[in-house]
Amino acid sequence: MTFEKGMAKLKDLVSSLEKENISLEESIQSFEEGTKVVKYCERKLKDAEDRVKAILDQSDLQ
Repeated sequence: MTFEKGMAKLKDLVSSLEKENISLEESIQSFEEGTKVVKYCERKLKDAEDRVKAILDQSDLQ
């Protein structure tokens, strides 16, 4: 999954949670899936940040 697909998935999950006709079980499942996607997206952002820092560090050395 890409970061962008993860963010789109989160948007879909939030939309489903905002519906009034969703069952408690479906709400819990969506919430659980959402927390996993958030962790994934946070990891992807951290990885990107680390790469940018490494690139900047390399360019400072040259």
